[in-house]
Amino acid sequence: MNINRLFKRVSSIAVITFSLAMSSTIVYASSMNALMKNKWQGSGAKNAEVLPSTVNKCKLNMKNNSVVCVSDKIEKTTKIAELVYTTESEIANFKGKSFTISFRRNYTYVMGADLDDPDAPLPKEQVGWEKTKTVLKCKIAKGKNVVTCTDSANKEVKFSRM
Repeated sequence: MNINRLFKRVSSIAVITFSLAMSSTIVYASSMNALMKNKWQGSGAKNAEVLPSTVNKCKLNMKNNSVVCVSDKIEKTTKIAELVYTTESEIANFKGKSFTISFRRNYTYVMGADLDDPDAPLPKEQVGWEKTKTVLKCKIAKGKNVVTCTDSANKEVKFSRM
C-alpha cells in the first residue's frame, strides 16, 4: 500500500471517529439542555423534586458534566407523619438520551401524625440527611416531553414537562 492510500484511510477513520464523538456529544448536550431549559413535574402535577422545577434551583457543573439541584423546603403529610425536608439531587452519567439521578433528602421536621395513639406506627424518616442516596436510571423520550426512570427495585417513575 502506498503512502497516499494509507493517509486517506487513516484520515477517513479519523473523520468517522470525530463525527461519532461529536454526534454523541451533541445528543448528550441536547439531553442536558432539554432537562435544564424546562420545568418538570411528577405524577399528580406535583413539582419534580429531583429535576429542574419551580421548587428546585439547578446549576450546571461543567467539571463533572452534571446538573446539581437543591429544592426549596417541601412540606408533606403521609398517613403516619408530617415531614419538612429539602432534596439535593445530581443528574449525571449522560449517555445519549440516558442518564442517572441520585438524590437524598435532609429532613428538618418529622412528627408522627397521630400523637394520641400510643400504638401508631413511627415514621421511618429521621431528622437529618438520609444516610444513602437513591439512584434512578432515566431516559428522556424522543420528543423530550417525558422522562422515565426506574429505581433499584424496578419501580417506574415518570416526569413530564410543565
